[in-house]
Amino acid sequence: MTVVYVKFLSYFEAGGAVTSGIISVFTAANFSAALFAAFLSKKYGMRKVAMFGGVLSFAAFIASSLATGIVYLYISLGVFAGTSFGLVLMPTMVALGRYFKKRYVIASSLSLSGQGVGAFVMPPLCQYLLDRYGWRGTLLIFAPISANMCLAAALLRPIHLVSDEKSEANPDDRSPVVNDKGPESAAGIVNTIGEGPQELVDKPENSEDKPSHEEDANERIDKSRNRRYGFVSIFREVPLFGVLIVYFFLYSFGCSIVFTHFVDTAIRKGMGNVDAAFLLSIMGIVTCVVSIATGFLLDCCGVKTGRIYTHIFGVALFGVAAAVVPISTTYVMLVATSTFMGIGRGMFSALDPVVIKEVVGVQRMTEGFGITAFLCGLGFLTGPPLSGYFFDKTGSYNTSFYIAAAVLVGAVLVMLIPLRCIGNRTQTSTNETNT
Repeated sequence: MTVVYVKFLSYFEAGGAVTSGIISVFTAANFSAALFAAFLSKKYGMRKVAMFGGVLSFAAFIASSLATGIVYLYISLGVFAGTSFGLVLMPTMVALGRYFKKRYVIASSLSLSGQGVGAFVMPPLCQYLLDRYGWRGTLLIFAPISANMCLAAALLRPIHLVSDEKSEANPDDRSPVVNDKGPESAAGIVNTIGEGPQELVDKPENSEDKPSHEEDANERIDKSRNRRYGFVSIFREVPLFGVLIVYFFLYSFGCSIVFTHFVDTAIRKGMGNVDAAFLLSIMGIVTCVVSIATGFLLDCCGVKTGRIYTHIFGVALFGVAAAVVPISTTYVMLVATSTFMGIGRGMFSALDPVVIKEVVGVQRMTEGFGITAFLCGLGFLTGPPLSGYFFDKTGSYNTSFYIAAAVLVGAVLVMLIPLRCIGNRTQTSTNETNT
């Protein structure tokens, strides 16, 4: 999208702040749609929601190729295309969290490394298509490419975990759970990915006299209450979650500025269009390699706090590299900067769902990922227009990159608070287990 942004800027001549809003709305809708996708997935299933996202993406790109103005693109490419990607992203990330337990970090790294491959392939391909077919033809070609998400979504096999049985029977974990069919039946309900058998606990003394229809009524009430207040109660049940979403908002805000204006910055420094687009390819392939390597190393290490440390270090490295962009005057310096940004991005991008899962747990991952993605969307919505405003005022992106670096460093400082809490909690749990 950042390569197409340059064409939009010259074609519509609407200014940097207005034109960059297209990418802002696209990315914001991408992340924000995860909140609605979380609700829809609970009601209709992850596979149906993701496949609908693929169909919507196909239609959105075709409609965008017929655009007559900036406002049109705000709606077709920004809102609808962005929403379609969000409807695919959220069910996929939640499905990974449910499919894998022991090797979840590696699975997440491998799946999200596709972003790095796409970032390596798409910029030069997009530049070639723009030079040959123009931006309308390019968006038209993107339509059938994005439709392939429907095929990938068809592979999202729904599963039912043992922990789902516990959650449905007792969403608040305030009363014991009992299986009336005995230990054999309870042990038979096992997780298909290795969660293990469901545990039995003591039955309350007065539960024998309770009629079965009353138990069913109470269970329906508990389910209804869990569905109604699930998105709100997560803040009460997981105190660290509030700090976590602030962290994700800040680092999304900073990254959005870099992703949107990096190519245009290189062009204004005298680099050719192809060379400038290739900088994103370098960042993408480095991201892919580092993402996979990070997943394997952290899974072998097995230290939970190490994963969050890695995420924070990646954001910090990305922020430092962003601060160097304004003083990078040669192509070699820009390549080095792009490489370091790719290293930082590879460290934190693959660990986004891992960090969310470890803070909120697998049962809360749908709500946790949806709310976090929504805040990330707000970061991407506000970052590029603000940087475009400073570009219109100063004629340079230097101020924007310095702001991005400062916000990223601020995000790192914010996350140090829950990091210490998680470390203390993990240490306490380890001590109790050893005792």
